[in-house]
Amino acid sequence: MSFKLKDGEKIGRGIRKTARREIDAIIEHLAGRHFEAEGKSVHEARKHLKKTRALLRLIRDELGDRIYRQENRAFRDVGRVLSPRRDAEVLVKALNNLRCGQSPGVKMALLKLEKVLLGRHQQAFETGDCNQDLGPALKAARRRAGHWPLENLEWSDFICGLRRSYGRGRKALKKVERVRTNENLHEWRKRVKDLLYQLHLVEAVCPKVISKLGEEIEKLGEHLGEDHDLAMLDAMAKSAGLTLKETQGIAHCLEVHRRPLQAAAFDLGRRFYAEKPDRFAQRIRDCSKTGGGG
Repeated sequence: MSFKLKDGEKIGRGIRKTARREIDAIIEHLAGRHFEAEGKSVHEARKHLKKTRALLRLIRDELGDRIYRQENRAFRDVGRVLSPRRDAEVLVKALNNLRCGQSPGVKMALLKLEKVLLGRHQQAFETGDCNQDLGPALKAARRRAGHWPLENLEWSDFICGLRRSYGRGRKALKKVERVRTNENLHEWRKRVKDLLYQLHLVEAVCPKVISKLGEEIEKLGEHLGEDHDLAMLDAMAKSAGLTLKETQGIAHCLEVHRRPLQAAAFDLGRRFYAEKPDRFAQRIRDCSKTGGGG
């Protein structure tokens, strides 16, 4: 399913259609209509949920504060229901990627941690029915999306939204450069994901420029995503009832894996966010005026 507006399509109508299509995808994945494993269903549903929230942030000014806050709160609540399942799935996979090349002591600690993670994974997926719990709220959100007041939405509104998202990502990068905490890294990652999805949405307007930007920020998002999974694994290890020596061994192992991921993310991020928001917005505005050329 393509998360893009069609070239020549009326913008407001296209946005409403895209939002409803993304919500349909969330519902379908949670209902198991794609016949995936439950972990993958949750992962795909959350991906479409993030795209929907990124879309909301892009058109925030046109929606108005009341509607934006209502919709953002509704989708945020859906995300909170799905997060324990997603986290349980990701942590098991992240741990499996750490096994090679570890000392016997660390391998034993990882095995103990795996038992804890598998137990929590089972508990997460046995608790409630996501489709039953979230279906009514998602269907209501889909109906509302068909009536969003977007008749006056213009390309210039997208430019303002992209400028805002780029500026928030740039600000988040500067904050994490000053204070490198897991919370700040995660906040930067969220802002990167917002801009990535928003660029995909409007790519048809100036494909050459936006496609290149999308490739760069997608790689940045991958680095930050892998690092975030390892940060969650570290937090889980500290609450899993392991000995101090075992916890420290896992922490050192994770640090070794996180260091190059963060180095790559900062190198790419500093280049991507080098220009000021106004210049970034002007570059997209210029290419859209010339019909999408490079």
